[in-house]
Amino acid sequence: MTVASKAAQNGSKASTSKTTTKPELSKSVVKPVAKQEVTLESRLQSVNELKALIEKRNIFVAKRAEIREFSFGSDEHSCKLEIEHPNGNVFRTSNGFVIKEMSQYLETLIADKIGELDVLIMQFDV
Repeated sequence: MTVASKAAQNGSKASTSKTTTKPELSKSVVKPVAKQEVTLESRLQSVNELKALIEKRNIFVAKRAEIREFSFGSDEHSCKLEIEHPNGNVFRTSNGFVIKEMSQYLETLIADKIGELDVLIMQFDV
């Protein structure tokens, strides 16, 4: 028996009556979103976006093939690597070890990018 009900039986008021109220949950109705009508322009835009992804992938595949064509012999000075920045900074080396490591790193980097593009192409929704 609660304090309030005992007090009502005794004819007295309870000084420590507690009232508990349940919080009301708002019932929101989720309305289905109408599918956007596909227009010719939106379809063509999607196709162009997919085509751009495919072209980027093809460029990376070609660059990977270019890197794979290099062969590094025992002659340390058979190759040169030059990186030039538009502001005039230039990095040059003919160290065979550095060049070989850079080419392997670039090949790995390009392969990762091709993988990312493959996923985007496969997930693309026209």
